[in-house]
Amino acid sequence: MPTRRFHLGFGDRAASDVETNIRIGRGFDFDISGIQQTMRRHGLLPSEIGLDLLSIGIAVYFADVSANRAELGDDGWTRHLDLVVEVSQPELWEALTERIVRALNFVSSDRWRLRFNQRLDDIETAGFVESRNGLFQTARISLLSGGLDSATAAIDMLCDGEPLMGASISSSDTRTVGGPQNAIRTVLSEEFQNAFAGAKLTVQVPSSIRGANPESSQRARSFLFLTFSSFLASCYPHRITLVVPENGLIALNVPLDVTRMGSNSTKTAHPFFLYHFQLLLDGLGLNARLDDPYRFVTKGEMLHNCTDKDLLARILPLSVSCAKPPNREGTADNHCGCCPACIIRRAAILAGFPEPDPTSYHTVPDLGERTLNARTKEGKDIRAFKIAAQRLADHPEYAEVDVYRAGPLVQVVPSVADYVEVYRRGMMEVHALLADVRTEG
Repeated sequence: MPTRRFHLGFGDRAASDVETNIRIGRGFDFDISGIQQTMRRHGLLPSEIGLDLLSIGIAVYFADVSANRAELGDDGWTRHLDLVVEVSQPELWEALTERIVRALNFVSSDRWRLRFNQRLDDIETAGFVESRNGLFQTARISLLSGGLDSATAAIDMLCDGEPLMGASISSSDTRTVGGPQNAIRTVLSEEFQNAFAGAKLTVQVPSSIRGANPESSQRARSFLFLTFSSFLASCYPHRITLVVPENGLIALNVPLDVTRMGSNSTKTAHPFFLYHFQLLLDGLGLNARLDDPYRFVTKGEMLHNCTDKDLLARILPLSVSCAKPPNREGTADNHCGCCPACIIRRAAILAGFPEPDPTSYHTVPDLGERTLNARTKEGKDIRAFKIAAQRLADHPEYAEVDVYRAGPLVQVVPSVADYVEVYRRGMMEVHALLADVRTEG
């Protein structure tokens, strides 16, 4: 079975026993200057452990993108990936390797191996310095992806009067990713002013590392989300809540049928992944706690219960849920309308938003206009959702079996009934959307 080996270090140091060297620093593979400017602007100075976490997250993301599953997966999916990462305390990280591997193996469906070397650069040498700006005071950091869940959650949290830092990750500044994030951050900053701060990490994998055939699934991106948030949390002396705002249906990400067990959808908020990442934070001594306050709420319920519906009405058209936006230049068509994320978005807006859906859908603008071909992109996922939702409507008792197909729930046994119920309610939102939609093929 082929194995790809990566080494992440600072500056121009490189390893000779790996295929791919990843170098961090100004002008290198991951240019750190952008996040350094963001940190100084908000008065943030990370700890050594925080920088380690970010380095590991970057290494994981680079490896994930540049190792094509079709070429390297021993079953067309599962890859074997080895990382060597420079950190401040190799012995500490070696002792916690199993916790990292458990989280990574689950979230990306790969086989990871990690080793650690001594990092020669300390925080100051790496370019992170004390800022003359006052520290942005907050007790919570929330992922702000540009999607509808994270935007709704930000509105809810900011309306309670407590400050919030929104953590965004973008692979570019294109309209499909960076554009929605920037637009939502701008509205929140204008509305809440000094109570909101946005911290953005832009990660672009150079073509020399990405290769001619990069991997598109990006399942390990979830790990980068959490390591970046933890990196920010390490700047604070007090306890920080790391909010992972994901509705219960998406958090579980139950496969629609047996052919979709290797779904490209991420599992950023699945309880198994969050449990093992929390174990890692505890082992590192970071005073940070992961929380998904919407784990027992459907997407439609999130919209219905939003604290400020007028503000939600302004932000909803700016958000992007589509997994692969069409990105048609000069248009507002930033949703295909037929992928799983778009289907759940449409169902949620129908169920929980008081106004007509303002989203522009490119591939399937109107679900009821014509019969959709289930053998093509326009109808494949819609047909799968129709069958799964109808099956659950006819047999609600199947929900308890279904939630276990998404991953282990042994760490949250007391809450299994709540996960079963939110999964059932979420699928009934989809059922209400698609019940009369016609497919063929």
